[in-house]
Amino acid sequence: MSRAHRFRHTLGTDLMEDPDRNIRVTQMILDHSSMRTTMEYVHPSVDSMRKALNQRRCP
Repeated sequence: MSRAHRFRHTLGTDLMEDPDRNIRVTQMILDHSSMRTTMEYVHPSVDSMRKALNQRRCP
């Protein structure tokens, strides 16, 4: 994987770890026509998934 390509994966992941987590904005920044492609660029860590679940509001 080239450095530029790896950077795009890192950027996609970093954008989705933002508290606002907007997949559509990430898709547009990465210039993907398919949401499926964007999802392939996002690699959430276990810590970020745990944090997202812990921040979830309970009814």
